[in-house]
Amino acid sequence: MTTPKRAAIYARISKKDENIPKVPDQIAACEKHVVQQGYELVATLSDDGIGAYKKTEREGWDELLAMVERGEIDVIVARGQDRLSRGDMLSTGLLTNMCVAAGVAFDLLQEGYTDPSDEEGEMMIGLRSIMARQQVSRMRNNLMRSNDASRARGEARRGGTRPFGFNVVRGRLVPHPVEALLIELAYREFVTGKVTLTTIRTAWNTWGHRTPLGGYWRPQTVRQLLRREMNIRHIVHRGEILTDEQGEPILGDWPELVDGKTWKDVQTILDARASERSSEPKYLCSSLAHCPCGAKMRLATRNHGETSYRCAVAETGTETDYVGRHTSIATALLDPLVTTEVVNAILSISTVDGASGSDQNDEFVKLHADRRDTRDQIQRLIDGYQEGLLDLAETKKRRVPLDGRLADIDARLTQIASESARVALLNEAVLQSKADLWGGAGPKNLEQAAETKKLIRQRFENVLSLSQRRELIAEALAITVHNGRGVGRVEITHKLVPSLNDDTDHEDSFSYGHHPAPFGHDVLLHVAQP
Repeated sequence: MTTPKRAAIYARISKKDENIPKVPDQIAACEKHVVQQGYELVATLSDDGIGAYKKTEREGWDELLAMVERGEIDVIVARGQDRLSRGDMLSTGLLTNMCVAAGVAFDLLQEGYTDPSDEEGEMMIGLRSIMARQQVSRMRNNLMRSNDASRARGEARRGGTRPFGFNVVRGRLVPHPVEALLIELAYREFVTGKVTLTTIRTAWNTWGHRTPLGGYWRPQTVRQLLRREMNIRHIVHRGEILTDEQGEPILGDWPELVDGKTWKDVQTILDARASERSSEPKYLCSSLAHCPCGAKMRLATRNHGETSYRCAVAETGTETDYVGRHTSIATALLDPLVTTEVVNAILSISTVDGASGSDQNDEFVKLHADRRDTRDQIQRLIDGYQEGLLDLAETKKRRVPLDGRLADIDARLTQIASESARVALLNEAVLQSKADLWGGAGPKNLEQAAETKKLIRQRFENVLSLSQRRELIAEALAITVHNGRGVGRVEITHKLVPSLNDDTDHEDSFSYGHHPAPFGHDVLLHVAQP
């Protein structure tokens, strides 16, 4: 007696695929076909409301691949090849190759029985995939034309992420009862100068309001929201504001969230601030180092294009009561020196005593610990799958919440780092190295200190933005450049770690080389005197 072939039914439909029978109808038709062919039905799998191109979990699809891989089926029964993959060559190729290796065939209600292991079957699968891609392309073009027409009529954009401040009710935008009020309040308070982008960001995050994608607000995303044209019913389509024959904006069929005058006033303020940002210093110590006259030192250009910081008073020729010489120093001389001192300051703050003395730093350290733990759990899942203790479906099921937790942790770490340059300087490697260094009552050894210092410097130079590095310098150091030559004329006073300053109280003791090194070892800070 011939053993019946083991069959798995797979059904799928996307939410908007109204021309395709619903999943229960597909399954019923496939079950009838299984009986007619004398197959042994071993599994019925489906993905309801999920498109073939969606980058989301397709549990039914994943389990189908796993069953093929484990050799548990002989034939896949589906309404048609487009239920398996609508022209996605990567998915089609993956399934075809796995079926060829496992000796699994397709029995499709629309196209018939196909064996992917023979030349004809492979060719037919490829042709169907190409035809499906052409169909998808036609559908996409038709949808784009339909969207163009609907936007020209003032209708809201179809699909996509829900815009913050609105709900979508029967295809129309209506103000969200809470978010719309938040936006209106933000405009009103911002235009009067009572709040900034940062305070709006902080308030919304503290109150638990998230972006439409579930992330934390940042000053940049708040700015984008305040600049959004749809808040005053303007329609932006393909990057342009739609206008009528008279050149007037076409108004959308949704209520405005702010009046036009307030919106324009806010744009004027944001434009002015954008102009101010464009003139911000572009060099590390510009306006942070000072001349003995008390004026800030800004960038100037010397001979042969060599850049230097020069006293702003001397550069502009402003008359002052100062009788001494105004100073200048090459950027190539001052920048590395200041970088070294910032690194020494961070190095000398024991994590045992608190790296920043703030709740923000404590949260940062805890988040990194949680991140390590989550990554370890993910690795154990992978090991379990590779050792055969878990199948593919169970591994994916357990990993999804862990990936979500890891994404949330990374988002919060990014947010904290954007708010504090000192916190942004730290990462898992630096935290662990500092913990090892300060594990006891004091530092352990110079070799460990040198390695930690190297890690901190690498992050300071390669990870932090210029504005973050400047923020950290302003927080940690006071810099005065005296007359003379070489680095010995640079007076650096540590504000974060006063113990790094010269032990003497003489005002004229400003030689950089006289500063005591961390742990009392000159080798870590030594700079040869000129």
